[in-house]
Amino acid sequence: MIKAFISHSSRQKVFAKKLVELLSRTHCVLDEYDFEPAKKSKDEIFRYIRQSDIFVLLISKESLSSEWVKIEVAKARQRMLDGKIEFYPYIIDPDVNFTTSVIPEWITKEECLNLKTFLNVKLLHREINAKQKQLLYKKRPDIQFKDELFVGRNNEIEQLETQLYSSAFNSIKAIVTSGRSGIGRTKFVREFIRTKLGYSKDALEIHLSPRNYIETFIMYLNSYLELYNLADFHWDEWSKDKKLEVSVELLNKAYSTKQHILIIDDGCCITTSGSIADWFYEIVSHPSLNNFLGIFVVSSRTPKTHVIRDKKEVLCYELHPLGEVDRRNLFKAYAYRGQGLEVDSDDIDFWVTNLKSSPTQLFMAIDTIKRDGRLIARNNLQHIVTIGDKSIVNIIDYCRAKAYGELALIDIVILLTHLGTVSDKVLLEIVGAKWKQECCDILEELHNISIIEFFGPSLEYIHIDSGIADYVERVSMQPRKDIGDSIEKKTKELVAEEDFYDNDLSEYMLKIQALIRAGNSDSKLLVPSIAIKTLRELYSKGKYHMVIKICEGFLKEESKMYFEACREIYYLLCL
Repeated sequence: MIKAFISHSSRQKVFAKKLVELLSRTHCVLDEYDFEPAKKSKDEIFRYIRQSDIFVLLISKESLSSEWVKIEVAKARQRMLDGKIEFYPYIIDPDVNFTTSVIPEWITKEECLNLKTFLNVKLLHREINAKQKQLLYKKRPDIQFKDELFVGRNNEIEQLETQLYSSAFNSIKAIVTSGRSGIGRTKFVREFIRTKLGYSKDALEIHLSPRNYIETFIMYLNSYLELYNLADFHWDEWSKDKKLEVSVELLNKAYSTKQHILIIDDGCCITTSGSIADWFYEIVSHPSLNNFLGIFVVSSRTPKTHVIRDKKEVLCYELHPLGEVDRRNLFKAYAYRGQGLEVDSDDIDFWVTNLKSSPTQLFMAIDTIKRDGRLIARNNLQHIVTIGDKSIVNIIDYCRAKAYGELALIDIVILLTHLGTVSDKVLLEIVGAKWKQECCDILEELHNISIIEFFGPSLEYIHIDSGIADYVERVSMQPRKDIGDSIEKKTKELVAEEDFYDNDLSEYMLKIQALIRAGNSDSKLLVPSIAIKTLRELYSKGKYHMVIKICEGFLKEESKMYFEACREIYYLLCL
């Protein structure tokens, strides 16, 4: 565990507490939580600094004049010079700048060249989290090896680089990498960004599904940057041009701090027909978008050649599965160096011959060998193949059969499908304290078998595989009654709240869903991704008159929506 000591003035208490919540209290020291009340002393401060690996100084006018902060900084500097702690100062006060005379000269000079300004607590959290990860890798190279394991693809990376620099390089604003799910597209893109573009920061990651549109993109990107409050989203007033303007504004804000965007796309930016969504292309080709290669799309759909021919702002690259030699090298590398396993040539031949779909399968095989032994692992071959191939029916059967206590995996799969993308906080509130641990265990299992992914500023949002969710919806699988009752209770609480916007983003979207489900077609609720999901649900329950009423209400605002969203609403209306 890498501990960070957060030094701050009491005037910045709210900012500091929010920072610690994002980083996790187990990884931080903050006087609010860690110092005994009324017993703060130099000895206690020094003890906690000695126990910390990183010292974070939140610079403000008040902290620079605080005697307690001066004591903490002096001790931390001493330990920094002894090589026992990393020192990271950050300006969080808009009235303080790099040249402010009250900042100790040694901080602005050679010893700490990393002085930066962060007024956004979520972006600062990402910065500190990256520092913690760097230090963890230094202490635990085995963890770094597993996280950064990348075997093969050298030719493909060189091909993409050549394609990038032989095209109209200065015009390219986005790279789309497509290919079959599970073949390592995301890792390939991250490796390309790291090695060929030299971007050191982790991407702002967003997951988009079919029937997600520009509104969803805005909300998820804003969750990182916090340029807008929820009350600022005037869906009833914003035209398509305004939504474009907001999208570009958010992207330029990210680019100003050298942040880049990674979109895990399952039919949104690149549609199921192989075209580029109008809203996405209008963003990347917008004249006000900064000239920076900052958008990277990992797509399950491959754009059609004639579609991308004239779109100079978008570079498309199709990735194919690993060849046998690369699969063998990957298996051996992860087994030997990643898990410390001795595997003979017979083992390698068996698994590489039988697992041809994705690196995920190979990793699962090695993890199973380490956990259960070679014989049991071989007996589980079909299960490993199924997960890697994402055979929907077989995965659903597995989720039905596997349980933690009273909850089966399928219960959470159905719940996540019903809710849509949701925060872990809201999910656990719905499940309740009774099943909190079981739910956490199930989420870990679902993540291990690649059914869900986490994203967001604190990886708080849970995204379920679109193919799985689509199957659950098509066969009308409903949450069990006790969970359904809990959903109803939660949504009633949200709907009853007078302040529509006094929620986190996940609650905000859930409230919109609940209001539409109740028959409300107010234009301020017109977030197409949420509206269409809810309309499909109402249609499946035979509430046709309500669907017609809501569709007709939303179509009065047709001019404010992009073609793809309008088409979906017209389709539901025609049904």
